[in-house]
Amino acid sequence: MKLSEVPGDRAIETIGRLAGPLAAIVTDEDVRRAVTEADGSQADAAARAVPLLMQRHAGDVTECLAAVAGETLEEYTSSRNLAQVLGDLCELLTDEDAVAFLGSRQQTAGSASD
Repeated sequence: MKLSEVPGDRAIETIGRLAGPLAAIVTDEDVRRAVTEADGSQADAAARAVPLLMQRHAGDVTECLAAVAGETLEEYTSSRNLAQVLGDLCELLTDEDAVAFLGSRQQTAGSASD
């Protein structure tokens, strides 16, 4: 599911559920460095950051996917297999609204430490 597909009646709840995991991710200096040192392309940024995200923030990423899907963490993890999780992750990472939202959070985190 894309951020733009989250219905209005779940919007505030979804934002609330995304806030904590995203804060943990964007304040991770190694993840931030991986993204900012990329050659400017989304593909390079993803190639550098995704391994760190999976190693350090697997729970945060899973919570974000569950929140966007409108499911509890337990519902999400018990109903998805590897291929489905990869599909959900790819959909979220290629969602223009999500990238714009995450990019604004990344700039905010970067500005705070400058």
